[in-house]
Amino acid sequence: MCSSASARSIALYPPLQNLKIFARVHALPRRLAEARSIETLEAVGLRDRANDPVWTLSGGMKRRLNLACGLVHRPEALLLDEPTVGVDPQSREGILMTIRAAADFGAAVLYSTHYMEEVERMCDRAFLIDRGKLIAQGTVTQLIEVGGRLPRMEITFEKTPRPGWYDGPPGVKELAPAIAGAKIALELTNLRQVSELLELANDAGCRRLEFTVHSPNLSTLLSH
Repeated sequence: MCSSASARSIALYPPLQNLKIFARVHALPRRLAEARSIETLEAVGLRDRANDPVWTLSGGMKRRLNLACGLVHRPEALLLDEPTVGVDPQSREGILMTIRAAADFGAAVLYSTHYMEEVERMCDRAFLIDRGKLIAQGTVTQLIEVGGRLPRMEITFEKTPRPGWYDGPPGVKELAPAIAGAKIALELTNLRQVSELLELANDAGCRRLEFTVHSPNLSTLLSH
C-alpha cells in the first residue's frame, strides 16, 4: 500500500490490481476483468508497470492509471474534469489519445478543461462558461466566428510593393501600412484566400521574402 497522500487520492494498489477491482465493481466476470485490465493498461501505456507499487509511478502515470480505472468497464459515458493538469507532455499526449479513442468507439465524453488547445483538438461541441454562466456554445469554428476573429496574413517584401497589389480576393483588407522592411499585414475572410494572395504577391513589383499566417483560435478569442 502506498504511503503518499497524493498517491492515495488517485490509487491505492498496483495498477493491475486497481483495474481488476474496478472491473469487478462494475460486475465484469473474473476472467473478463483480468483481460480488460491488461488491455486497458496497454492502452494507457502502463502494461510494463502492471505490478509496480503506485508510489513508484510518476504523476503523469498516476493520472493515466486513474483514467484507466474509469475506462476498464468500457462506460457509455465518461465525465472528465481537467484530466491533464500537472502532467508531463508524454503523459498528456497519451491521455488525450486514450480519451479520443474512447469517443471514437462510441463513448459520450464530457470534458472540462481550461486549456483551449485541448478543446479545439478534442471536442465536437464546446460550451464556454464564465463565472458559472454559459456565455456561448457550438462547434469550435462557430465559436470563433461568433467572436468575430478572422485569419491574418503577414507578408514581408524586399521593398514596398505597388499600391493595391492584393486587390481581387473579396473582403481582404490591409490592417496597417507597410512598415520597416516592407512588411504588410492583411485580414482575410477565410484561409482559402492564402494561395491566391501569394500568387498576387509574386506580381506585386518586388520580391517576396517571407510570409506567415495566423489562424484564429479559442485562445485568441478569449484573450480579447
